[in-house]
Amino acid sequence: MFIPSSPTAHQLGTSLSDSALQGIMANPAPIVSSLSTDSLEQLGEVVALKATPEMPYWFPVGLFTLLVTLYVIGQLLQNRILAWLIGAQKWRAMKAEHRRTMVIYVLQTLITTIVLIMQCFCLPLLGLAFTERRTELMRASATLIGGLYVFELIWRSTMRPTMIAHHIITLFVMSLAIVLLSKLSDPSFVLTGLLWLFQATTEQTTFVALFMYRLQISPRILRPMFRIASVQSLVFKMASIAGTIFVWVKWQLHGEGDLYTAYSVIFWIATIGLAVTQIWGSWVVWIMGDTLEKRYIKNSHKSARSTLTSANASQLDLEAQLSQTGRSTPTNAATEDGKYTPVYEKRVSSLGRLPNLDLQLSECLDTQARPSKSA
Repeated sequence: MFIPSSPTAHQLGTSLSDSALQGIMANPAPIVSSLSTDSLEQLGEVVALKATPEMPYWFPVGLFTLLVTLYVIGQLLQNRILAWLIGAQKWRAMKAEHRRTMVIYVLQTLITTIVLIMQCFCLPLLGLAFTERRTELMRASATLIGGLYVFELIWRSTMRPTMIAHHIITLFVMSLAIVLLSKLSDPSFVLTGLLWLFQATTEQTTFVALFMYRLQISPRILRPMFRIASVQSLVFKMASIAGTIFVWVKWQLHGEGDLYTAYSVIFWIATIGLAVTQIWGSWVVWIMGDTLEKRYIKNSHKSARSTLTSANASQLDLEAQLSQTGRSTPTNAATEDGKYTPVYEKRVSSLGRLPNLDLQLSECLDTQARPSKSA
């Protein structure tokens, strides 16, 4: 019985190049008639080139489109949508840093929910039911989360070091898994990606609680939300980590080659690092729920001090301007008793003095420190 031999890598590459060259010549562009035969052959190689994830010069159109889309949505949320939903006056009263952070909370909730739905469609992968559609859906999920994390690192003005470490580690591990899937053709890395992403796509309760915290929702409503978010997030993340360790033990631990060895070392460094950041993050969320009243009062004190400081600066600027006007205008005005008073002093006295700022600040803080009847 005749068994056809499979083509060699050179033959396969030549056939791909010839096919690409035929495609170029089928509907040639005007410039093609000016190219040499060697240039046409090289062009065929470029067209037939298979992109790999680690190519530094490959132009990722999809990723750039995602980043631009997130930027446009972020601008709409910051300048239009959230201002309309919350109230323009209340929105403008917030710090610019907090407004940008609230935009991220909305985007995180939206994108992670979409990716979580995509993961649910890919759950049969855990039963080793691999299909091309599910594999590509997981690749798209990793791209969405990766693009979201890169956008957050750029968009936010400040981030905690642990959050920065979490995002960078996650991006690195996802990139490594996709590269190894391409180089080793090992589908176990698809399972690693599926399980690993659950650490990023099960935090919706935390984002909703943080968003409501910026709106200063009543602690009686918000405290249970923070506690639920803390426990729920930690449980899902630990389950995700346990799943990736199971996949590593069963299918990746005994893989042969330097790439498997390097992956094992990096996998454990990343796993331990992410576990620490996840536990710390859940603890912070729980503590925030227990200290809402103190945080609200502290934020009110900062706001009051900022407002009074601005008022004090405005008063000093006004007096300085009037003083300069008085010095440049030496004309004096006579009062009823015959004494002369510089014009700028009469202007200040006619405007009246602002109230004592220290007393005003003290009264403001005392009022905010009193428990409200609604609480």
